[in-house]
Amino acid sequence: MLEIHRGTALLSAILLCACTPTELMPGRAAAVDQAILAPGLVCTIPPPAAANQNVSAAQTIVAQFRGQTFAFQAQLQMTPAEFDFVALDNFGRRALTAKWTGSYLVLTRAPWLPALIRAADILTDVAIVYWPESRLASDLSACGARLGENSEFRFVSAQARDVMTVHYGSGEGWNRSATLRNLAFGFTIDIQSVELAQ
Repeated sequence: MLEIHRGTALLSAILLCACTPTELMPGRAAAVDQAILAPGLVCTIPPPAAANQNVSAAQTIVAQFRGQTFAFQAQLQMTPAEFDFVALDNFGRRALTAKWTGSYLVLTRAPWLPALIRAADILTDVAIVYWPESRLASDLSACGARLGENSEFRFVSAQARDVMTVHYGSGEGWNRSATLRNLAFGFTIDIQSVELAQ
């Protein structure tokens, strides 16, 4: 995230907001299947089996970071065996395709996409917002994070402080809006999600 809003401004910046700056964590590199939720908090992407859902959804995502606003479109499909995510920029170009099985991550990136945009961070953010709390909580606890929620609010905390919050709009499950705030890295993502008929 930081100062890399160059070249592919719209998609790069919004996806960058959904990722975390590895340069803020000297000496702590994350594997390709690990998300960086906050400085010093690295978690493996929750496996699709943890959600135990069959979902097809379209999402409009708007991010705010350092006074700027950016938007992109995403589509995802998930079964208990596989989580597929595709992101397009505002010109309709495919920027990122990720397939996560819980054992391996297959990633296809556009050549113009900055290296700091990490699929693991994006997939984990989606999981934190939309996956069932009862199944997601144990996966996050394995890396030292705690997940809590009520009907309109969800939070991720570590070392006795909140690192992420999620506020929900009206609707249920994948058919609702949500605002994720990463308090550790200082960005906000507004998501409008619509579940598609399968």
